[in-house]
Amino acid sequence: MWGLGQTDVEGLTTITDDNVRFLYSASDGTDVFADGLRDNPIWKSLPSVRAGHVHRMTDGIWTFGGPASSEQFLDELVSVFTS
Repeated sequence: MWGLGQTDVEGLTTITDDNVRFLYSASDGTDVFADGLRDNPIWKSLPSVRAGHVHRMTDGIWTFGGPASSEQFLDELVSVFTS
């Protein structure tokens, strides 16, 4: 309904383009991607992970906010795609 979905690490294996950027939020203090999946062989084999295209978004960006949040999110995207 909101354009969101969920999957597990195995489900991400269907994304084979190494040009895909993987952005995630970990503002709650738990970084499941950097910490929890660091040694996971499936995670490490994903093309976007191998290419270094995994980016933790800056804490405090509210992805469901209004214009100010949208501006912060767009700034984050520019940073990711130009780095």
